[in-house]
Amino acid sequence: MSIIESWSGAAGRVADKIAASTPRLGTFDIVDLLAVPQAAWADLVTRAIEPNAFYHPAWASAVARHAEGKSGARALLAWDGPARTRLIGLLPVMSAWRALRLPIPALVAWQAYAPLTTPLIDRDMPDVAARALLAAANKAGAMALLLPSLADEGPAARALRGAIAEFKSAAYTFNRYQRAQLDATQDGDTAIQSLGSKKTKELRRQRNRLADGGEVAFRIAAPGAETDAALDAFLALDSGYWKDSERLIEAAGQYARYPYVVTPLAYTFQPIWNTACPGMENFNVTSYKDAVAAELSGKTISSDITKSSTYTNTVIALQQAGAVDFKEFWPALAKTDPILEFRTEPKMQMVISCQRPFDMWNLAGRVYQNVVKQPELANTLKMGSYEEGMAFLGNQVAVLKGAPSPNAGKLLIEFLLSEEGANIFVEGEAVYTFRDGYTPPEAAAPYLLNLSEHKLIGMKDWVGAVADYAGARELWQENFR
Repeated sequence: MSIIESWSGAAGRVADKIAASTPRLGTFDIVDLLAVPQAAWADLVTRAIEPNAFYHPAWASAVARHAEGKSGARALLAWDGPARTRLIGLLPVMSAWRALRLPIPALVAWQAYAPLTTPLIDRDMPDVAARALLAAANKAGAMALLLPSLADEGPAARALRGAIAEFKSAAYTFNRYQRAQLDATQDGDTAIQSLGSKKTKELRRQRNRLADGGEVAFRIAAPGAETDAALDAFLALDSGYWKDSERLIEAAGQYARYPYVVTPLAYTFQPIWNTACPGMENFNVTSYKDAVAAELSGKTISSDITKSSTYTNTVIALQQAGAVDFKEFWPALAKTDPILEFRTEPKMQMVISCQRPFDMWNLAGRVYQNVVKQPELANTLKMGSYEEGMAFLGNQVAVLKGAPSPNAGKLLIEFLLSEEGANIFVEGEAVYTFRDGYTPPEAAAPYLLNLSEHKLIGMKDWVGAVADYAGARELWQENFR
């Protein structure tokens, strides 16, 4: 069920009530969820009038820190008094816009993997805590407070209703329903039959498929060594190949969140040049200093990072690693009078035609593909690397929630992580795999770096790097616009 406090026309009454009843309200705040004192929060959990495991600090903090799209929650807090010696109420919330895409001044109880939004209310001070939570919502400018999944017959709901009544307003209930529950006293066959014939048939089919690989049995592992062994066995079943890439992916600073998101393949931007072009016969690149040499005037390309997230990520990764100072590098590149372009194939054609015989950031795969078309280019197109480090850009893959064929997706991902799957993509595109000890197919090997011989650069926070896009692109534009 849902309880919503309609604050329309009541804001003044609430403010008056707050002013007149501060001692009975306790002390209230609204803060970032991750800023709530953990010890006080954990202590409140033990004193809550009604439990909610999803608002336990261990669960809620982990979700707020690590679950994509679930960050940014705030917390309505109620304290026992100005000294804040004891936390007596807590409710994580989001704005109605963040939670429901509704442009209204309302707060919605946070539902990050939490099918229950019962606030934590001190059993010894339920009325004071409930009033303080509503006062905190009012302080935040909310005209309404929505709790999408609240047990309406529980003590927490009663405390909230009482507090709402004191503010001379009303609670409204929407979509009340009886939540399904499992009767643990019945036998297994009876419980299965209650699911319906279609679901029962599908479960039996899945069990029979499992039985094809051996006996299916259910048991509870004891804490300690037995649980550790069971977990190891489960992980072994989960992916037979992830362990082959895990070490190098981490060393290269690539984004992955196994088992949800994995990174089977990657690429990096390398310096490419054409020795058949005038003045390029003895040219070579081993450092970013070589990419802005005076003799390259009129021969260079500046990749337009304003049109490409991968170029921008490369700049940010190199800056964060201290490999390149772009405040100095971009002006030096600008002195070579480069052409501006961002697509790798048009840039490759500029190199091949000698229009611009040097490109500081292109792909080994483009060289490979053009050599296949014109084998004579193998003698003149050259690829280098940068001693400052090579910024790698991982290709992430995941099975989306609600996908029509999730098992097929999992099989594809497992294939991509295998040596056989990697060989297909490496040979076809001259991209990289992070498999330990990997030997690329003979056709692609001449175009790929030996990763063990180079400094691999990534980022600690690939998602958070978006916040640095504007600054990185603005610096580039100052030199090339």
